[in-house]
Amino acid sequence: MSDPAQSSDDIAKAHKALSAWWEAAGVDVPPVQKPKKAAGQRQAAEPSAPRQAVAQTEEKAPPAAEPQAARKAAAKADNLETLKAALESFDAGPVKAGARNTVFARGNPKAKLMVIGEAPGRDEDEQGLPFVGASGQLLDRMLAAAGFGEDDVYITNAFNWRPPQNRKPTPDELAMTLPFLERHIALINPKIILLVGASPMQAVLGVSAGITRARGQWHEYAVKNADGTKSDQTIPALPTFHPAFLLRAPLAKRDVWHDLQSVVERLG
Repeated sequence: MSDPAQSSDDIAKAHKALSAWWEAAGVDVPPVQKPKKAAGQRQAAEPSAPRQAVAQTEEKAPPAAEPQAARKAAAKADNLETLKAALESFDAGPVKAGARNTVFARGNPKAKLMVIGEAPGRDEDEQGLPFVGASGQLLDRMLAAAGFGEDDVYITNAFNWRPPQNRKPTPDELAMTLPFLERHIALINPKIILLVGASPMQAVLGVSAGITRARGQWHEYAVKNADGTKSDQTIPALPTFHPAFLLRAPLAKRDVWHDLQSVVERLG
């Protein structure tokens, strides 16, 4: 026996319950608008929206907080502990609210090499540490093969919370947390910065080119003062591929190996 036809109210209730379940699992679900009925008539079904338009609606990220608020909070940090506390108390909006942890850093703060990635994934969000999943394990192996031990590297991300559905952080989100990252770099004061992926490269260096064209090319990063102005100090910075990309394209490992060798030579 078939089930009786459900009313629009029943469908709305079912969708609401399903949405609550998905949101609890960390998945963003767009709300369904309840159709309006004309008096005494049933409203004709509207044509469904094109699939591309629906996808764009789902992928649209909420607006990020203004960078000025982050600059004010980061400027007060005079050590790593206070910087981490400032990040953990910073109101970064829905993205932070949906994340389990603020992912700050791991490694030796006195290391000569500072590695900056994109954003946390699932494993990083669960453990509160950057690069601890499959891509992080690959990064560690490649660094070790190049001669870098655990005490020789300090690792962080350009964005400190896991975006929904593991999407890339938006330019607005990267701009929001850039003052924290700039302060982070100034406090660590490494000899070399390795930027893994397009997002940290574009955020730190302002390079608009794709990572395929930009990787392997050295830049001079101007260290920022607490108020965001440029200091007289610069740090050599090198963009390269993200290890997550290498898991999908193993042949690109030789390019990253070449970049790591360039880092070793630069360190002398």
